[in-house]
Amino acid sequence: SDSGRIFLEVHRDVYRKIEDMNAEAKRLIESKGLSDKVNWQKVNVMLREKSGVAKDITL
Repeated sequence: SDSGRIFLEVHRDVYRKIEDMNAEAKRLIESKGLSDKVNWQKVNVMLREKSGVAKDITL
């Protein structure tokens, strides 16, 4: 965000296009250079829940 916060939104893969959601999330976060700025515990919870609601994952 403009305030420097990092948000993640995870949905169920209804079209089954992503083989491994955990690996895909990690790849995307790393590709943006954000690995050391996110709370991976929150990311893992969100990947399990797949609530479809954006949440702050900033450390």
